[in-house]
Amino acid sequence: MKRNTISLTLLAMASLTGCWVPQVIQGVRPELIKPVASAAPDEYKISTEEGLIALATRMISIAQETSRMLVTTRAISTRRQQVENFIYFNVKSSNSSGLPDWFFNGTDYTTFDPVYRSNYTLSFKNGEGKPYAFDVLAISNYGAAEPFPAKAFPADFAYYELSVAQTPSNTLGTLSLTLKGEVPRQIPLRGDIETSLSGSGENTGHPALGKIGLRVDGKANLEGTLTQGQISFDTVFQGKAYNGFGTVDASGFTNTVDIQQNGQTVMQIQRVDKRWNVLRDNQVVATGD
Repeated sequence: MKRNTISLTLLAMASLTGCWVPQVIQGVRPELIKPVASAAPDEYKISTEEGLIALATRMISIAQETSRMLVTTRAISTRRQQVENFIYFNVKSSNSSGLPDWFFNGTDYTTFDPVYRSNYTLSFKNGEGKPYAFDVLAISNYGAAEPFPAKAFPADFAYYELSVAQTPSNTLGTLSLTLKGEVPRQIPLRGDIETSLSGSGENTGHPALGKIGLRVDGKANLEGTLTQGQISFDTVFQGKAYNGFGTVDASGFTNTVDIQQNGQTVMQIQRVDKRWNVLRDNQVVATGD
């Protein structure tokens, strides 16, 4: 029965996020305590169970953000294909200002999502890892349509980097994640394009948790029929190392994710339809969508 007496005040502080709001199973409305932004995490002010719930719920929101990044690659691939169509067929059916809703600052694209408080950066890079000094997605940079464009898409293009810096409004830390996107060297003028992504990141500044290390791999295609990835994560809480691994689709974690300590499952994240449950010893301790 001790499991059912979680301190709801501390649980709310440790687990609420701006894009994933759990409901505490006990049914008592928790008080939200705003942590001091400059204070270092004090992981011993809460119980182990509360800390693990905080880790689980933060990872649910991180998985959702990762899924949004995977989906974003579709717009990038669409624009890349439009450039090729212009070069070879003089197709000008799209806006010529680069990537819609993104700002090109001379080397990178940037945009901000106010709903999730996410700052995105997109950078196309050559084989030496250097960004281009012109907007490679702006059709206007490829010359006149008649009789032929003056130049083609850069032949030394190797990959792009898509990064996010997300700081939820409830000050539960900052997510920093960078994914390396690789597309086929030869882009089809029609049809599908698959992007492979890999990268790493971390969540820092959580009031109760230390740094959460992240590793992400995934794939997404232009048609939207493929959006899948894997996230591995690890952290140290109250002197013990915890880690987990889960798969994601276009919405977030899929199936069941085990959080382990020394090879033993101590907490689980379980997706049920469009909701996620946090379980300990097969008992739901938090739920949300």
